[in-house]
Amino acid sequence: MYSGPFRPIFVGLLACMILGIYSCTETKPKLSVDKMTNLLLELHLAESYAQQIRIDTLGRSMPNQDSLRSMNAALLKKYQVSEGDVEQSLQWYSQQPELLDSMYQQMLSELAVMASKNDR
Repeated sequence: MYSGPFRPIFVGLLACMILGIYSCTETKPKLSVDKMTNLLLELHLAESYAQQIRIDTLGRSMPNQDSLRSMNAALLKKYQVSEGDVEQSLQWYSQQPELLDSMYQQMLSELAVMASKNDR
């Protein structure tokens, strides 16, 4: 390998080129918009449910982390995804705020439908 006086510059330029090429490759989320929306909705519902399971003697709700973990594991199995897939997808969608906002708007619409069914 080259060992002249310009070696540090050469290595630096090579590193910049590699990083530039790597950063230009756009990664896609592991979960589609529909799958991620449905999964997030169910994860939020599971968390809400786990918050209401136990009530202490003063009437305060105490989160039941064991129930939440088991519900989350069941949801991951239902959707056939790993925790890493969900984390990677959530990170990707969080960098797309308009898309993430539309996903949460969809979730709100679905929650409104659920609520109206319960009111009947």
